[in-house]
Amino acid sequence: MAESDKMTHQSRQGEDRLRVLTYNIHSCVNRRGQASPDTILAAIKPLRPDVVALQEVDIGIPRTRYQNQPRLLAEGLEMEYAFYPTVHHPEGKYGLALLSKFDKFQIASGDLPLLPLGRFEKRGVMHMTLELPAGRLHIFNTHLSLFALERRVQMRHLTANQWLGSLDAHEPVVFCGDLNAGPRSAVYRRLALRLTDVQSLCPPPKATYSSRRPVFRIDHLFVSEHFKAATVRVPRNETVRMASDHLPLCAEMLFDNRQPQG
Repeated sequence: MAESDKMTHQSRQGEDRLRVLTYNIHSCVNRRGQASPDTILAAIKPLRPDVVALQEVDIGIPRTRYQNQPRLLAEGLEMEYAFYPTVHHPEGKYGLALLSKFDKFQIASGDLPLLPLGRFEKRGVMHMTLELPAGRLHIFNTHLSLFALERRVQMRHLTANQWLGSLDAHEPVVFCGDLNAGPRSAVYRRLALRLTDVQSLCPPPKATYSSRRPVFRIDHLFVSEHFKAATVRVPRNETVRMASDHLPLCAEMLFDNRQPQG
C-alpha cells in the first residue's frame, strides 16, 4: 500500500480521513457494449477510495463472459469484498458489492420489498460494519426501484427497524447507492431527515447520470453528523464517461467518532 494511502487511514485523536465511492457499474458493460472490468478499474483507481459501494454487478452471466466481477475489481483495487445477489439467473447472479481496504468488517444483507403483483426487478441492501482506528462505522449500499411508489416503500423499509432504524442515533453511518431519485423526491427527503447529503456540504452538487450527458443526480452518498466532507468528486473524463452509464461519486471525509461534549 502506498504511503499516501496509509495516511488516509491514520488515526489522530479519534479521527480518520476516509474516502467512500458509490458507483453503478452497469455490469462493467461500457459504452461500446463491451464487458470491461478494466475500464471500471481505470475509472475508480485515480480516486483512491477506501470503501467502494457498487451496484449492477455480475457473477457468472453469459452477457459478461461469465466474469466474477466483484472478485476481479477487488483484486484490481487490492481490497476485500462482499457480494449480495439480488437477481439469480440460471447461469449466474447479479446484484450489489461492497469493497474495502480494511479487512475487519461484518456484512448483513437482505431484499427490499416489492409492490404486490409487480413484475419489477428485485432490489436489495448491504450493511457493512467496519472497525476503524477511530471506531465503528456502518456503511449501507443499495439500489432502489425504477418506479416511484416502489422506491418510497423501499426507503420506508430501509429507515425502519431492520436497517437504519436499528442503529442508535450516535452511531456513525454512511448510506449510499443508486436511489433512482433526485433531491426533490420523497425518497431523498425521507433519508435527509436523518442523514446529510455530502454534495450539500461541498456545493455545487454534480449530476451523476447519464455519463454521456450528466443531467440527473440520482446516485447519492449520505452521512451522519460524525463526518465533515473535505472533497466531493464526480469525474467526467473520457475514461469515466466510457466505463458505465453512470458516473462515480466519491467523497473524502473527516470521520470523528468522539461523542460531543456537554
